Amino acid sequence: MAGDHFVPAALLGRFSVDEGKRYRSRRLNVLRKGASRAYLAKAETVGYENNLYDVDFDASMSEHGAGFVDALWKEYEPRLPTALDLLSEGRCDLDHWINVLVPFVASLLIRDRWYGERLANAHQWKDHEEGWLKDAVFSESNLNLNRIVQRNGIMGRLLVSRWSMLEVEDDLCTSDLGYAFELDQVERDGRVEDRVFLVVPLSRRAVLFVAPEPVVQVLEWREGRWGREILSLAHNQVNAADVNDTIARCAQDFVAGSQAAVDSVDPGSIGKISPAELQAIQEYWPYRARTNELAGVWGALRLAANGVPPADLGRTLLEPHIGLTDRFDRAVTTVNVGPARQARVLQDVIDCGPTGFRFTW
Repeated sequence: MAGDHFVPAALLGRFSVDEGKRYRSRRLNVLRKGASRAYLAKAETVGYENNLYDVDFDASMSEHGAGFVDALWKEYEPRLPTALDLLSEGRCDLDHWINVLVPFVASLLIRDRWYGERLANAHQWKDHEEGWLKDAVFSESNLNLNRIVQRNGIMGRLLVSRWSMLEVEDDLCTSDLGYAFELDQVERDGRVEDRVFLVVPLSRRAVLFVAPEPVVQVLEWREGRWGREILSLAHNQVNAADVNDTIARCAQDFVAGSQAAVDSVDPGSIGKISPAELQAIQEYWPYRARTNELAGVWGALRLAANGVPPADLGRTLLEPHIGLTDRFDRAVTTVNVGPARQARVLQDVIDCGPTGFRFTW
């Protein structure tokens, strides 16, 4: 049986105090929901489920057969340790950001074991509706294929949000989700409104915040090349214990990290947010605004990362399945990912001028 990690072991290992070992071989303190005491375990033995992403899929449509969905993670995970190191050090380049980190963060939001439960709760069926249709729609294969479709939309939202890195003085923990949601307020169109932002711990001392802003410079064209700014926030701007509390409340099964990080968590706070509530928050994020139009921009913006200037990129078409993954084009043409977009050009979604792409919420 295949052990499918819903949180990469290479990410989990970054929260260990062990040194001189591969990340996946490092030991963590793991505190599960309902338990009063943590236990030690290697990162590679935590956060997985056998055959979680298997698809009852015609093998002729993909070289990966039942592992069609799981193969998506393998596209970025080999480069993930380097990308996370660069991000934590405040020197992440555009290639690692758009090709590794954006898919990685988007995948965290759809990799979890409770994805099917979250989706079913969000689309509750009435008792009189056909049982066979419900079984088909919420079958394991359809739910796993839907992970791909939803990831594509989430990547678009991540691209047009602000990314900020912060180092903290005390140890951070992570969880079976690998992320959490937090709420603050932002001024937009002359009024103050709630804003949901993502919290993604990257290591014992580094955390990523992804938050929408009223106006975001998505990519900047300067001196003949594209770039993307990732802010570095000041030390001590956020308390590690507050981050750990947020992570624990959104966790569904466990939190993990150093003994100090896990000890800072109230065991009774783990899983306070249910799968249904988590789904409601995720659908709200980042604003109460339509974001379907963003579902195809990742693939087009990747062209820009290869050095295509604004004038040439201006007529780039958004295909219905562009950006899902380069390796599965033939297979995903059979997956309904929304309205046909052949007639849409990139500037219809994100304004592009001489200095680059800018998105206004």
